[in-house]
Amino acid sequence: MTAILEPVEAVAPLVSRVADQVSVVLSELGEHAPYQLDTRLLLRRTLLHLLRFSDTELAESGTIETEVARLAAKALISQRLVPCALQSRRAGDIDVRQSHLEVCDARITTAVHTAFHYLGSVRRDGVHLGLSAGPGLEGLLSVATFAPLDVPHLKNTLPDGIEPTQVLVLARLVAFEGAPRNTLSRTLRLAASWLRLRNPSIRFLLTYLDPNLGFSGSFYRAANWIPYAREMKRRYLYLDADYVTDRAMIANYGTAELGRLQRELGGRVTVSVRPLRPLDIYAYPIDAAARRALEAVEVRELIPPPEIARAR
Repeated sequence: MTAILEPVEAVAPLVSRVADQVSVVLSELGEHAPYQLDTRLLLRRTLLHLLRFSDTELAESGTIETEVARLAAKALISQRLVPCALQSRRAGDIDVRQSHLEVCDARITTAVHTAFHYLGSVRRDGVHLGLSAGPGLEGLLSVATFAPLDVPHLKNTLPDGIEPTQVLVLARLVAFEGAPRNTLSRTLRLAASWLRLRNPSIRFLLTYLDPNLGFSGSFYRAANWIPYAREMKRRYLYLDADYVTDRAMIANYGTAELGRLQRELGGRVTVSVRPLRPLDIYAYPIDAAARRALEAVEVRELIPPPEIARAR
């Protein structure tokens, strides 16, 4: 089982190539764009979609450039549909220490997940909290979504005395372009306090981090999250060349099993072809007892059931 934890490929060179092309595309858009596209968003989305190309295809002239341009255009379209307050450019003089949490409604949550999160998919279940620098949701800086733990093989790893209903998953975390430094750390700190006060049964939080998209985990470690497990990543799924979650395919077609999907949808459904590194899972304890329990747990190596890819 240890073999699944060995790095399969060096992600850094691809990240560098994509980042260079993202800069070129955003520079070309310039003032022609109705508002500023987030560099990080376009970078992550491009890396996610390039996983369906082989090394030979990536070496071909124009592959990366075409994909960056395609995803930038789609991002602009999706962001035209969001509430105006989320489209405005952020001022650089916001004092994040004066920000506060607000509960986000379905309209805001759907817009943020679709247009501003690198997965582009909505998680409607759970608690949605936004960090705002203005009255209500005016001046929204970030959004965090905490969903119920519904991953069977993760439920089986919980420390003794911890029930699945006592754990939430940080399923989406977004900070808008131009938000002040420390926005995300303040978001998570205030969210933990909010959960502790309003739902004292919650003992700790879990979240996934994907090194295949260039995430290093340094932010979570600096915010006192604890390495919890590493999980084999079997594949990413795409519908009509766009990434789609297993959760969405199950909801729309009754299955996320590749063979069944391809029999129904044919060539519209494809999967990633590049070697993948395992996903990192981090935990954040809400109380001192939970921290002691988590610190005593050895980091696990997880292999999901063959027919159940994690539905994000």
